[in-house]
Amino acid sequence: MINKTIKIPPQNIELEQSILSSCILSPDDLEFAVEFLKSQDFYKTSHRYIFEAITELNNRGKLIDLITLLERLRENGRIEDIGGSVYLAGLLDDAPITSNIEQYCEILKNLAVKRRVCVDSLEIHKLCFDDTVGSVEVLDKAQQMVSVNENDILNQEPVRAGDLLPDLMDRYMRVNRSANGITGLETKFTRLDKMTGGLQNTDLLVLAARPGIGKTAFALDLARSFIEDLSPVLFVSLEMPNDQITTRMVSKISGVDQRKFRVGGILPKEWEKISVAMDRVNMMPFFIDSPKDSDFDVIKRKIRRAKRSLGLKIVMIDYLQLMVKRGDFNRRKDLEVGAMTRELKLLAKELNIPILLLSQLNRNVEGRNDKRPVLSDLRESGAVEQDADIVMFLYRDEVYNSDPNNENKGIGELDVQKHRNGPTGMVKLQWDDKTATFRNFYYGIGSQ
Repeated sequence: MINKTIKIPPQNIELEQSILSSCILSPDDLEFAVEFLKSQDFYKTSHRYIFEAITELNNRGKLIDLITLLERLRENGRIEDIGGSVYLAGLLDDAPITSNIEQYCEILKNLAVKRRVCVDSLEIHKLCFDDTVGSVEVLDKAQQMVSVNENDILNQEPVRAGDLLPDLMDRYMRVNRSANGITGLETKFTRLDKMTGGLQNTDLLVLAARPGIGKTAFALDLARSFIEDLSPVLFVSLEMPNDQITTRMVSKISGVDQRKFRVGGILPKEWEKISVAMDRVNMMPFFIDSPKDSDFDVIKRKIRRAKRSLGLKIVMIDYLQLMVKRGDFNRRKDLEVGAMTRELKLLAKELNIPILLLSQLNRNVEGRNDKRPVLSDLRESGAVEQDADIVMFLYRDEVYNSDPNNENKGIGELDVQKHRNGPTGMVKLQWDDKTATFRNFYYGIGSQ
């Protein structure tokens, strides 16, 4: 006996409802969904109409809420088709308490592709029993269908190398005209700029050190260089609140001991320096986010939004191990970290900016005589090392050797141990403990 049970195509109505309600309630979720999905990705016809209306309003820069969406659906003649205002209001009543829009959209996209493959396979099946169609034509049709669905998932077409040449020639000419060879963001650390040509767009850079060495301090020194050139910087701090980050920047610019901001003792002449520094900070495009939620996907969405609204030139994240990535990683932090570093590299490419990611080192350093870090000291090092374009280690000998006669007192080392597109090497730095500031190290004649 033939089983004539009719199977429902791959779909998830509740998921579709959650995505639509998130789009209405959250501008961040909306921005991601309209970039990632098409109305055809929704199984339910009424949901397609609602998403079309949402997309149209968003493209026109209109505010999206229950009233404006109902009006747009009314203009499109779709009010009755979606079940009226009662159904739309019900979407909002049943909205999820917390949204995970990126995973929702990815699941929905996968379901949509499966449905299209089901339809395509029926067409191929029909062609196979058509005596007027040859096998080559059937295979060609099947390959076309697979290609369309692959492009929808991958969202990327191959690029002919020759088409890139005009833009590359412009880049080569700019490099040649540049007096100092700097084509990216200038760090003002002379030797580092010589090695990298400045921090380059699409690069994921990892800055790693043991606690207390000065990761945050050096990242803020880089940020200061960029914002003084009026290049907008977003500093995502999971470790320190906004006010502490701002205080550190004021200390660096004013030259006033950072401890005085906490315990007092600021001299009259120092107040003037602080006032000038605060005016400068106020004029600089320095943006700080100390998220209460360490959810990696939330942080990633906020970065995307900040790039659109603030015109960011670089993002700095302090630091990797404090973020949490949702997913089934079998309690393995290395898999979780690997997922985050891969996505951050892709995000740097997507936004066309460098991302500086601070990272902790494991405790292996403490058990060696030479405390200088190496690549294997990175926590969950395999994925971090693989995904990063540049890996830099920060080291200060005086942290481990408190001898007052230590010749390395006040000296830092920035060791570039991986550089995908250039040389590696060590950059010697001066360290000012009072303001937690790194500077170029001068050798008497010239600087490094």
